[in-house]
Amino acid sequence: MPADEDVKRVTMDGDDEVDLYEIYLVIRKRIWLVIGIFLLATMVAGIAAFSMPRVYEVVVLIKMPAKVEMSQSSQAKLPDDHQLIVSNQETKQILAHLTMLIKERRMADLAFNLRLHRDEVEKLVAIEFKPLKDQQDAAQIIIQTTAPQLITKYEKAIMNYLNLNGFVLERLTLQQDELKKMKGYLEKNLVASEKVRTTLLRAIESNNIQNLGFNPLEIGKEIVALKGRLDAVTDQIQLARGFEVIVEPVVPQQPIKPKKGMIIVLAGVTALFTGVFLAFFLEWLEKAKRR
Repeated sequence: MPADEDVKRVTMDGDDEVDLYEIYLVIRKRIWLVIGIFLLATMVAGIAAFSMPRVYEVVVLIKMPAKVEMSQSSQAKLPDDHQLIVSNQETKQILAHLTMLIKERRMADLAFNLRLHRDEVEKLVAIEFKPLKDQQDAAQIIIQTTAPQLITKYEKAIMNYLNLNGFVLERLTLQQDELKKMKGYLEKNLVASEKVRTTLLRAIESNNIQNLGFNPLEIGKEIVALKGRLDAVTDQIQLARGFEVIVEPVVPQQPIKPKKGMIIVLAGVTALFTGVFLAFFLEWLEKAKRR
C-alpha cells in the first residue's frame, strides 16, 4: 500500500508538471498576443485617464441655525437636532434640489437657483450635505468642481440659496418673533422692578417703611438677573441670521480624480488576464479544428 501511494503521488506530481509546462508553451506561443493586448489596454486607459477632466473637492464647514432656550441663569443651552431651526434632514432636502439639477444637467435652472452664470455652473460636478456626528449645530457642505478658482463663488451662492429659501426664512422669522416677544416681556418686567425699587428708595429716605412682607434686597437681585437675561436675548436676536460659514474654504491644489495610476494598473491587470484567456481559447480552437 505505501508503494502504491508513492507511485500515485509521483504520477500526480508529473501531471502537474506537464500541465504547467503546457501552460507555459501556450503562453509562449502567443506571447505577442498577450503583450499586444496589455500594451493596447494600458495605452487606451492612459489616454482616457489623462483626457478626463480634473475634479477638485472642497469641504465647507457651516453653522446650522439653532433655536435658543434661555435658562434661569441667563445661559443659552446647547442645541440638539430637535432644537435646530432647520434640521439636518430638512437642509439635506433643500440641497437635494441642486443635486438633482446637476445630475440631470439642467444648467439653466441651476444657474437661476444659484444666481450664477451658466458657464460657471457648468463646472459644478456635485454638491453634498454631510452632518457632523460630534457637533449637532454644525455640518459640512462638500463641493466638487472642475474649476477650483470658482469655489469661493460656489460657497457664497450655496449659502445665499439656503438663507433665501422660503422655508428657512419662515423658520427664522418665527424664531426672531419669539425672541422679540421674550425681549419685550423682559423689558416690561425690568421697568416694573425698577419702579418698585425707586418707590422703596423714596420710602427709605422719608422713613416711611411699613411691613413689606419681603426682603427689599431681593428687588436688586431680580433687576440684575433681568438685565442679564435681556442682554442674552438681545445677543441671540442678532445671532439668528440663518446658515453661516464657520471656516472659509481653502482652494485645493490637487484633484481628487481621476486616479490615473489606479486606472492604468486596473486596465493592465485586466488586459493580462484577457490576453492569457484569449491565448488558451485560440489554442483550444486550433486543436478542435485538427480533430
